[in-house]
Amino acid sequence: MDFIELDGVEKVFDVRRKTGRLRREKQQVRAVDGISFRVPRGEMVGYIGPNGAGKSTT
Repeated sequence: MDFIELDGVEKVFDVRRKTGRLRREKQQVRAVDGISFRVPRGEMVGYIGPNGAGKSTT
């Protein structure tokens, strides 16, 4: 029996970036793309990665 199970988790943010002095462009940033994993009951897990990798979002 799995204690934690993720299957195909995704998260996309809409952000606005400056393209000129007064112009902004809307873009989508994919923070998490299709993460799947299982953690069985009683297992200990560390979730590590570089800054901006989507750890907190997941």
